[in-house]
Amino acid sequence: MCSGTIHTGLLVVSYATYLLLGTIGFWALEKNAEKEQKMAVIQMKEAFLQNFTHLTVAEVEQFVKNLTDAVQRGIYPVGNESQTEVSNWDLSNSFFFVGAVVSTIGYGTLCPKTSAGQIFCVFFASFGIPFNIVFLHRVSKMLSLLCERLGRWLYEKGMKKVNLPPQACKNSIGMEWKDCTNQGSGEYTAHLALSSKKIKFLTLLFFLVMGILVFLCLPSFVFQVVEGWSYSEGVYFAFITLSTIGFGDYVVGKQPDRNYPSYYRTLVAIWIIFGLAWIALLFNLLTTLLEDTEKKIAQDLHKMRKAGKDNEENQKRYQPAGFVSAEEPSLLGSGGDAQKTVSLATHLGDAKQGETIFSL
Repeated sequence: MCSGTIHTGLLVVSYATYLLLGTIGFWALEKNAEKEQKMAVIQMKEAFLQNFTHLTVAEVEQFVKNLTDAVQRGIYPVGNESQTEVSNWDLSNSFFFVGAVVSTIGYGTLCPKTSAGQIFCVFFASFGIPFNIVFLHRVSKMLSLLCERLGRWLYEKGMKKVNLPPQACKNSIGMEWKDCTNQGSGEYTAHLALSSKKIKFLTLLFFLVMGILVFLCLPSFVFQVVEGWSYSEGVYFAFITLSTIGFGDYVVGKQPDRNYPSYYRTLVAIWIIFGLAWIALLFNLLTTLLEDTEKKIAQDLHKMRKAGKDNEENQKRYQPAGFVSAEEPSLLGSGGDAQKTVSLATHLGDAKQGETIFSL
């Protein structure tokens, strides 16, 4: 137990250190380059405003193209030069980008532009993604242990001691009789407990409800307040993010007309990391449930086909080989017909006897 705790602690510290190193690396490699790009976009905007009445169609189209490229790089030329002080590669935003890389979400709204930053991203992701998988596996295992403890707690709380007649000391629907002991007076003492299936259902239900509340409902309310989205948009963003689909149509902290706390995107990155562990375990449980359901359906279909074949064989086995119809003439008729039948049988007997003689 102690060694497992130490191993988990070392893994958490190593994982946090790796993310911090990646954050510092991207911050150092991309911050100055982004500032130069922002200054160039601001100058392009000022030149357009000064000479837009004299620009040709080709120059306007080139301006629109440059403006589109700037927006795709995460640079929004809105406001004055003070906007250049708000960097997409400060420590908070860099940590958010690092979390998006190792989790393979990949929104596509922020990416390194320098050659050094791109090469660093390749090496960082090559080791960071497997590291993230190991970390999420550990977190999922811890969540599974919590579910097991909850199941044992429900089992213990559901136990109660009862006196039963001998014939009642057996399993019942939804409950189980445990530790049936004979008291010597014709009665048995047993513990009435919740069945294992019911405990498993209650545990999974609690895990599902709490996970939805912590990782979907509450964060969606925060996004509604901070980002100005509707609540449904917040739920949509939360699920698309935690499922690593990452369309990039909604990204936190990217609206130029809003002031965000410096720690906002860092907290969102931490929410993403632990939310990924929860939703990965949830998807695993749902996959197991669907596989068990598919196996049960296949077994039921197999039993139905086998029962149908057995039924057909029983019908063939017990069906009479033939029967005499009332409309057909009977070989054992009365009168002359009976005499003809007897004489025919005698004739056939004589013929068989003759064949036997000649064969000798």
